[in-house]
Amino acid sequence: EPTVPPGAGGGGADERLCALCLERGDQPCQEAGRLLYLGQNEWAHVNCALWSAEVVEEGDGALRNVHAAVARGRQMRCEHCGRPGATVGCCLAACLANYHFMCARRHRAAFQRDKRVFCQRHTRLLDGTELVQDGGFAVLRRVFVDFGGLSLKRKFLGGLEPEAVNMMIGSIRIDSLGALTELSESEGRLFPVGYQCWRLYWSTRDARRRCWYRCRILEHRPGTGTHGGGPPGFPEENRTIAHGTGSTGRG
Repeated sequence: EPTVPPGAGGGGADERLCALCLERGDQPCQEAGRLLYLGQNEWAHVNCALWSAEVVEEGDGALRNVHAAVARGRQMRCEHCGRPGATVGCCLAACLANYHFMCARRHRAAFQRDKRVFCQRHTRLLDGTELVQDGGFAVLRRVFVDFGGLSLKRKFLGGLEPEAVNMMIGSIRIDSLGALTELSESEGRLFPVGYQCWRLYWSTRDARRRCWYRCRILEHRPGTGTHGGGPPGFPEENRTIAHGTGSTGRG
């Protein structure tokens, strides 16, 4: 049955915090943009990372030196708002101004296509390189944070309990990793009992809207009429709905 996962769709807010601008949740693509995973439960908006002074984008979309930028940002306060995490600096060597990405834009900094930035006071130093205009900041290509050289924090050295792990892989939201039992292995694959994920996809009841679907792995015990991890009534009847034909197939 299409449903809504906890914290999605209008109930809960996105609590993921950008390690640079300190704002929570994904932002519009023409502003700070989507959050990228930094590892160890840390995140950064794509434009906050991409425009940091030391960050370099490789040809395969890898963003290098993001963790170095985050570490430096903890010591740098924004010229505009005064909060830490300011890693977008003016490219004039003698200028000490540093900003958060969106603070730099609000302060009328100039962003060049070659990723150089000049604060409002030093825009006279622009060398003719094309500027990024207000509608040109969306990062729609594939980019990811390079984890090379990342060292584990103390609290992660001992690992995490499976029930405490929440993650997203592409469009899949995983709420529970489940646990391995004697029935988990099948044809060379592992199916952890209690695993649960959600995906936003087109509704089978109304082709004009999308809704959340839940996928779970349950342990069925033949002969007992019960299965671990969910309500009775397993297995459920499978249905295939073809919109517009008026036909419904059952399996």
